[in-house]
Amino acid sequence: MSWLAALESELRACGIPRARRRRILAELADHLACDPEARLGDPSEVARRFADELGTVFARRAALGSFLALVPLGVLFVALFAVAALYTTSVAAPITAGLVLGTQLAFVGGTLGMLRAWRTRRARVVTAGDARALVRRAALGVAGGAMTEVALAFATLQPRGVQWTVPELAYATVV
Repeated sequence: MSWLAALESELRACGIPRARRRRILAELADHLACDPEARLGDPSEVARRFADELGTVFARRAALGSFLALVPLGVLFVALFAVAALYTTSVAAPITAGLVLGTQLAFVGGTLGMLRAWRTRRARVVTAGDARALVRRAALGVAGGAMTEVALAFATLQPRGVQWTVPELAYATVV
């Protein structure tokens, strides 16, 4: 088995997607064509390094992407609370609990994910625990945002006399 074939097998075992595997193998095949005597190391170690570096990039991207996706929701929700202070009406307790809990989860998960990504920004490779924490916090933020959206949708469906706030602003926040 050639070194490239062994590397391909190891890359597949590490879970690297096919398109990325092809690109890595093409680059290394080109390198070996230029220098057939090059010592590139153990295929399993090389594959593990690629997987670690790619996993680091993807985990940071997940944290940053979820934070940036939640920013517009947060801005609109601040506006919604400001208008609600002017037009206070009552709403069912489960809806209010969903709104409060969802916004807190979205804020905390998104912010903690962003802070962890910022803290590890200079590291070429983060530990598996850091990568899991980044992805878990991003998922928590997105789940909180989804919970807020669902609770807000239920708030907009309340009868006019029990509406939580201005319907148009609530619909704009959901959309």
